[in-house]
Parts: sequence; C-alpha cells; structure tokens
Amino acid sequence: MRQNRSFSQIFLKDKHYIDKVVSKLDCRGKSVLEIGSGAGQISKIIAKKAKFLYCVEIDPILVKVTREELAKARNTEIIQADIRDISLIEFKKNLLIFSNVPYHLSSKLIEYLVFYKKKITSSYLILQKEFVKKISAKPGSKIYGSISCLVQYYAKIKHLFDIPAGAFRPSPKVSSSFVELKFFKEASAPVRDKDFLFKFIKLGFRQRRKKMSTLIKQEFSDESLKLLSKLDIDLSQRPEQIALEDFCKISDCLYDFNNS
Repeated sequence: MRQNRSFSQIFLKDKHYIDKVVSKLDCRGKSVLEIGSGAGQISKIIAKKAKFLYCVEIDPILVKVTREELAKARNTEIIQADIRDISLIEFKKNLLIFSNVPYHLSSKLIEYLVFYKKKITSSYLILQKEFVKKISAKPGSKIYGSISCLVQYYAKIKHLFDIPAGAFRPSPKVSSSFVELKFFKEASAPVRDKDFLFKFIKLGFRQRRKKMSTLIKQEFSDESLKLLSKLDIDLSQRPEQIALEDFCKISDCLYDFNNS
C-alpha cells in the first residue's frame, strides 16, 4: 500500500502492537469512531468487538480499500471526509474515539475533541511521544504550554504504553505513545469565561519569557495588577511557572475587572 504523502500517513503494521492497542480499547458493545482508518487493518478487529464502528478516512484510495476489508461487517459505516468537517452532534450515540493521529494534526484534533467532549465517552490516541510529554507537562517544565493547560483542564491523561518507530510503515523518525483521554464531567476548575481564560493563557505563552506582572501590566492596566495583588500568587513568575489553577484565578480577576 503506497502512502499519500500529502496526508502524512503512517500505518501501524506490527501485529504485536496492533494487538496491544486493541486490547486496551474498551470498545465492546460501544459505538466507536475511528479517525483515520487507513487500510482498515485495525478497523476489522474493532468491528468484531464494537456495537457499531464509524470509520472516517480522508484518502479516497484508502476508503475503497477499507470498504473491501469490511465488506462482510454489517455494523460499520465508512465515511470519506476530513474529520474536522464532521459534526459529532449528528451522531445519535456517544462515541468512543480511536485514532492514529498524523503528527502535524495532533493539536488540531485535540481541540476538535475538546469541542465535542460531551459526545465522547473516552478517546484512545496514538500520538508522537514528545507531544504526549507536552500535553502532560507540569509548571516549571520548558515544554509546559497552552496545549498542556487545555488538555489538563478538560481531561485526565493516561499514558498506556510507547510504540517504537519501527512498528510503523513508513517508519517515522520519532517514537509514539498510546494514551487514553477521559474528559471530566465538570471542568477541573470552573471559571467565569473559558474563552477568556484560554485567550489569556495563549497570550502568556506567546510571551513566556516575560514576568506575569509585566505581561498583565502591558496587556491590561496598572489597576488590574493591583487587583491581582490580593491573590496569593507570585506574579514575578513567568507563564511557564504558573499552575493551571492559578491561571484560572488570574483569569477570573481580569475578566471581572474588564466587565466591571
């Protein structure tokens, strides 16, 4: 099977790791959405366990191959589309998500899943190992950033196991990790306005070498900085040192100040 380079496709080919991935999927009796089903090799295994399987694949050649692979499975639907053009609201049932994610789309797919989190029971994703470290990073780490805050605000991340580059074809230059994301029923820290919070977090990490006090004074005002002095947060720290909970507290104060 020739890969379409424009889609940055890599396929998990090692049977040991395919079996290991499927064994971790809690899909028995559930409705599953596989994002990027490739040639359907994992799809046909999932179909035997799941109540129903939706396969979304952008490559028309692979869609044809998958339809042939799953021709005898009556509990499947193969959809040729970019997943970002599909609304999960259209699906009647809540979904278990599985995806071997093209590395360059990792952040975009995470944002997509967060947007539809109420329709998702859990997500099982094969991601670049370094990206998994990034979304799991804690304050004080050089790789802690806005995507870390976004994922940790909405979901619990469980690292299941690593997958070596040699298990894929074509073999990438980096290793991968298989993770489970479980979205919280309630956000980890309720805030006044989530859009305001994440705009503020992104603003901070775009200027991550500045002290928080300098950044807030620059982007808001001296008065707002005085208001924040009531919080038990060291604003001489840089954004990469600020915990998510403290970002939430700062965001709420700034939001109230802006809307007072």
